[in-house]
Amino acid sequence: MQRALSLRPTFTSRAGVTYRYIVLRREQILGGLAIILIMKTTRRAYLQSARFDEIILTQNQDGSWHPNARSIARIRKLFAQMRARNEVPIISNEGNFSLLSRHLGPEMFSTSGVEMSGFRIRAPSS
Repeated sequence: MQRALSLRPTFTSRAGVTYRYIVLRREQILGGLAIILIMKTTRRAYLQSARFDEIILTQNQDGSWHPNARSIARIRKLFAQMRARNEVPIISNEGNFSLLSRHLGPEMFSTSGVEMSGFRIRAPSS
C-alpha cells in the first residue's frame, strides 16, 4: 500500500474527496511531488512516515521523554490547512496511531477524517 501511495500521493475519489499521502518526519513533512522525486532518486520502493515517537517525542537528558511541542504544532497546522481545503491526509506507519492520537488529541482525527494506513479513523459514537 505504501508503494502505491508513494507512486500516486494525491488522488480524488469518485465522490470528489481529495486524499493526500503525506510522510511525516521529525523536521519535515513530505507530500506530492517531493515523495515522487525522492523515490526516483533513491532505491527505496516506497516512503513511509517515521515512527511517531521519533516525530512527536524528545528525549530528556535523564532518559525520560516529553512531547515535542514544535513537531506537534507543525502537524496540527498541516491538518488544519488540509481540512480547510477539504483534503484528507493519509499517513502510513503501522502500529503508531495510539501514540499520535494521544499527543495530538483524538479530536484532530475525528474532525479531519485522517486516513491511517488506508483505514478511515472516525470518532466513536457517544
